[in-house]
Amino acid sequence: MKSIVLISLMISVSTLTACKQLKQFSGKAEKSVICLKSQVEDNERFYATGSAPTLEQAKLNARQDLVQQISSNLSSTIEQKKTLDKNSVDQQSSSWAKSESENIPLDQHQVLQSCKSGNTFFAAVALNKQALLKSVQLRLQQLHEQFHPELSALKNRSRYQQYIKKQQLSTAHRQLQTYIKLLTIYQPDLLRLQHKQFAKQLNQFINKTGTLLIGIPENNRHLPTTTIIEQALNKAQLNYKHGTQNTVAIISVNANNRNQRIGNRHIIKLQASLDVSRADTGKLLKRHQLGKIVTTSTVSDQLALDNAYQKLSSRLYQHLNVSPASIRKLLGFEE
Repeated sequence: MKSIVLISLMISVSTLTACKQLKQFSGKAEKSVICLKSQVEDNERFYATGSAPTLEQAKLNARQDLVQQISSNLSSTIEQKKTLDKNSVDQQSSSWAKSESENIPLDQHQVLQSCKSGNTFFAAVALNKQALLKSVQLRLQQLHEQFHPELSALKNRSRYQQYIKKQQLSTAHRQLQTYIKLLTIYQPDLLRLQHKQFAKQLNQFINKTGTLLIGIPENNRHLPTTTIIEQALNKAQLNYKHGTQNTVAIISVNANNRNQRIGNRHIIKLQASLDVSRADTGKLLKRHQLGKIVTTSTVSDQLALDNAYQKLSSRLYQHLNVSPASIRKLLGFEE
C-alpha cells in the first residue's frame, strides 16, 4: 500500500511540474516580438514605427513618432545652420518649439506594413520629404489666400475687432511659422516672396496689435469692488487701466440702489451686475448678475450703503475666485 501511495505522489508531483513548465513555456510564447520587416535607411523619407493593443492605435503611435522625428530633425538642422551661419536662419527659427509639431502635415504619409505578434499590433509608416514639402507649400498658399485680404483691412478696424481677429489668427500664425521653417530649412526655393511678406505682416500684427487692454470706468474707481476686479485681472494676466481711452473692452460693476427708512432704520436695497462691454461701440458682451443685497443701519443711509457694497465685494470675490483661464472665459475673452 505504501508503494502505491508513493508512486501516486510521484506521479502528482511530476504532473504539477510538467504543468508549471508548460505554463512558463506558454507565457514565453505569448511575449510579443517585432514582426516588421527591416527597412533600408533612406535620406529621401522619414520612417517610424508604432505598437499598441489595436492596429489603429499602433498606426496612430507610428504617426506620432513620425512627427517627433521630423520635429527633432528640423531642430537639429536649425541648430547646425545657426552655428555655421548666423544669418541663415532667423532668431525665431532657432527656438523651435515641439508644441508646434502638431502643425506638421501628414496627409501624404503612407502605411508601409503592419503585423501582429502575440497580443500586440505593429505598424510602420513613412513620409517622403518632397511630398511633405509640396503639402506644406500648398497649405501655405491656402493660408495666404484665406487671411491676407482681411489682414490688410484690419489696419482701419477698432481695437476690439483687431483683438477678436488676433484670436482667430493665432492658430493660422502658428501653422504659418511651422511651414516657413520647414521650407526655409529643406527647400528655400519653394518659399515665395509673397509668402515671406505675408508671414512678416502676420507676425507684426500678432505681436504689436490686437492687444487686449481692459478699461475700468472712472465712476468705478473708488468702489470697493474695483480692488476685487483688479485682483482677478492680475490673476488672469489681463492688462487693464483706469479710464476707457484706447481700450478694447470695459469692465464695470453697475449697481442700482433704493433707499428706504422705517423708523430709525435706514434700509438699502442694492441690485448689481458685473458687465463687460465693447469699448468702441459700448455693446454689452457679458453680464453676470450679482443678485440683490439688503442692508440696514440706525446711523445713516451712507453707512447702510457702505455695508451693502462690502457684501457686494464679498459676493464678487466668490464669483471671480476661479482659475485664470476660467476668469478669461467668464469675462468673455476666451471660448
